[in-house]
Amino acid sequence: MTPFRFFLSTLTFLLSLFVASSDLSPLQNFLYCLSNHPSPANISNVIYTPNHPSFLSILHMHTHNHRFSASTTPKPLAIVTAMHESHVQGSVTCAKSNGLQIRIRSGGHDSEGLSYVSDVPFVILDMFHFGSVDMDIAKGVAWVQAGATLGQVYYHIAEKSRVHGFPAGVCPTVGAGGHFSGGGYGNMMRKYGLSVDNIIDATLVDVNGNIHDRNYKTMSDYVKRPISKTALESMWELMMKSVNVKMEWNPYGGKMQEISPSETPFPHRAGNLFLIEYLTSWRQDGVEAASYYLNVSRSFYEFMTPYVSHSPREAFLNYRNLDLGANHPSNATNIYIARSYGNKYFRGNFERLVRVKSRVDPDNFFRFEQSIPPLSR
Repeated sequence: MTPFRFFLSTLTFLLSLFVASSDLSPLQNFLYCLSNHPSPANISNVIYTPNHPSFLSILHMHTHNHRFSASTTPKPLAIVTAMHESHVQGSVTCAKSNGLQIRIRSGGHDSEGLSYVSDVPFVILDMFHFGSVDMDIAKGVAWVQAGATLGQVYYHIAEKSRVHGFPAGVCPTVGAGGHFSGGGYGNMMRKYGLSVDNIIDATLVDVNGNIHDRNYKTMSDYVKRPISKTALESMWELMMKSVNVKMEWNPYGGKMQEISPSETPFPHRAGNLFLIEYLTSWRQDGVEAASYYLNVSRSFYEFMTPYVSHSPREAFLNYRNLDLGANHPSNATNIYIARSYGNKYFRGNFERLVRVKSRVDPDNFFRFEQSIPPLSR
């Protein structure tokens, strides 16, 4: 199979000079700001506030973890389903100028719901309209927008060729934006590496507005040493006793051995035998059920401690796990707390990411519970 090389079309954002009226609420100021933001496409048609009849359906359309579908889950003040670059710029500009946090949703598969839930006043920038996939079979490349799903990517490849493919995940509804930026692994990674290893260009809009042409609970572990038969049998016995717990083992090696840990932010390369995903799912509603199954998941994770990586116990970013450390409230990012999860996700690359963050977003506008902080924070 011939691998595709990808250009990832991603949008990040713009600093605002708009000063909102102190007589209006943050939401009213945000909407007023959006209405005055220059755009060739009418933005009023893509704004959903809680009094809009389609608000909940838009909110839950890409809420894939039903832990966060409860009526008690914090809701955004507004959802902007951007259809033009100016809508993205306006959303970020107006959120920043009015002190609102912004959550950016590509496919809605964040394991901890961080693309559509926050503990402080926030708005959602939903990218699902940015779903184009522009193929050039002759050159073996494609431009993929951040809101395209993996299923759409594979469909467009298959439309044009029977011998081309792209190394990414197996879930067709996962959004390219989150999947690629987290590394993006799949069944072809031992041959071709991760998704991020095959991205050759990206169009980005940074925080200063400059365009640069470049119900479930999941956890993860990396295994570096073979696990004995006795240990495997004990795992199996606990699996049989535990309720609704699933493990998925993804082998490493091959191409993954050849790429330096510092080549991209994803550091988990040579020395790993396989990645483990733990998935605990349940259908019951309510706090009591959630508490029970979260404890089941955490107990199984604790049981696995002797068999997996340590110092630090590494984890895969796309299997987001707030148990590794989180900033609460999410509008403040502490460097010491960030190291607790950052070293597990990024190992030695974390400090490099902090330096990059300090240069491109020194005011820490793009933040959430497990974001990278600038040095000044």
